[in-house]
Amino acid sequence: MLKKRRPNYLIPIAVILGVGAAIVTSSKVWKVYQGEKATADSMKHELSTLQKSQLDHRASDQMMNPVQKEEEARRMGYAKPDEKPLK
Repeated sequence: MLKKRRPNYLIPIAVILGVGAAIVTSSKVWKVYQGEKATADSMKHELSTLQKSQLDHRASDQMMNPVQKEEEARRMGYAKPDEKPLK
């Protein structure tokens, strides 16, 4: 006489739990990735803005005479080595 086999539910349950755990852990990684990507994008944008500003500053710097350059440097907070800024 043959014994009737009961269905084994352990394997499908383990597979479902494994897939669920993989989804939960990957969603956290995905959120971190999205945050880091947003930070990198904003830094790239800021860098390009600063580079454009630097190019504009260099172009205007080339058109200035030495007195204008010194006034601009003092306005930006620079001082000669032997003098103290007035602040």
